Amino acid sequence: IKSILQGTLLISMDGSYMSDLSQSACSGAFILHCTESKQEIKGCLVDESHQADNYRGEFLGALGPLLLLRAAFMANPQVDCSHIKLELYCDNKGVVTHGNQVDAVLKPDQVQADLIRLMRTYTRLIPAQLQWIHVHGHSDANTPLAQLTIIQQLNVRCDQLAKWYLVRAIRTGDYIDPT
Repeated sequence: IKSILQGTLLISMDGSYMSDLSQSACSGAFILHCTESKQEIKGCLVDESHQADNYRGEFLGALGPLLLLRAAFMANPQVDCSHIKLELYCDNKGVVTHGNQVDAVLKPDQVQADLIRLMRTYTRLIPAQLQWIHVHGHSDANTPLAQLTIIQQLNVRCDQLAKWYLVRAIRTGDYIDPT
């Protein structure tokens, strides 16, 4: 909560899907980074589903920090964060659009509608102003990591985490419990 109140919290996420390894698995990783203390919370959700694709992985990455933010606010109900603006950085424009338009009606055939609805629900439940911002992915392809902005570096690291945990889950069978 301290980094939220001080405005020092950066939130980044990314998804992964490797159809050459598995057509039924995808992952989404996230990092919550405090620019003052340099402390971080990192995580990854890996799903096995017939709906698996990169888009699903991106939404899994978006859900992780929302769940943590919701838990933090629930544990501190006395803290008024209605004036706080939190920025969430994602390299997928679909996630950014859906995150910023939580009351828009979904198309009947909207892909990954289950995760989009979850993301929108948690976005509404968080008592702060959330703004989803697009960041260009794979910025390290032509620029050394050290020369990237902190936001770009976090996105690169989320990409690496999502890939690592996806490969691990495919090898071990360690996915989100579907029950």
